[in-house]
Parts: sequence; C-alpha cells; structure tokens
Amino acid sequence: MILLFAVYNSLLVGKAEYLKPLLKSSIQIHSAVYHNETQVLAITLENISSSDLLFENVMPYTFYSSSPIFTLAAGEKKTLQVKTLKKLKNLNLRLKALKAFSAPKEQVTVQWNVAIE
Repeated sequence: MILLFAVYNSLLVGKAEYLKPLLKSSIQIHSAVYHNETQVLAITLENISSSDLLFENVMPYTFYSSSPIFTLAAGEKKTLQVKTLKKLKNLNLRLKALKAFSAPKEQVTVQWNVAIE
C-alpha cells in the first residue's frame, strides 16, 4: 500500500500533487453572483468533507466583510464576499489551506476558475 498523504491532529501532510486534488474536491462552489449594482461578488462554498478546513485568501482581491483567514466547517456552506473593483466574468479563486502541508512550513494553495452568473 502506498501512502499518498496523512491526517494527524486535523493536519493534512503529503505531496502537493495529492493534496491539491483532495482539497479541491472537498469544496463545491454553488454560486457566484454580484450584489445588485456593486462590485462585491458573493461566492457560496460548501465543504463536503468530514474535516473542518482552514483557508487564507491569497487572491489580489480582498474580502468585503471578513478577515482573509476563515474556517469552512465540515458539511457547512459559507458565502465569501469578494471586492473585485470591477465586474468580472470569471474569477480565479485562490485559497491557501493553512492545515495542509507539502513540506515543512510549506502550505498548499488551491485554485478554482469560477464562472460568474
């Protein structure tokens, strides 16, 4: 049996090539829509895994009403409000998984190309 990654005390440890697809498949993006007449994009994410995930925003855009670090609890949905400064058709959502390590002090960054409604 080949060990691809390990889970210990809510930490994921393994090669980035295995952790990225695991993290990416753990998150479903349900919607991405702008609030009326604003440049604030609401993106609804759902954590379909059995583990809480801790992320940090590493996009060039900031969050409107929350800190750049957030927890997405197992089985729960969360809506991120992203200030994009202009209306976009697609967004490259980039999040660093703060509890997923591919090397000492090296955390995995996952990205999704989000089509905006």
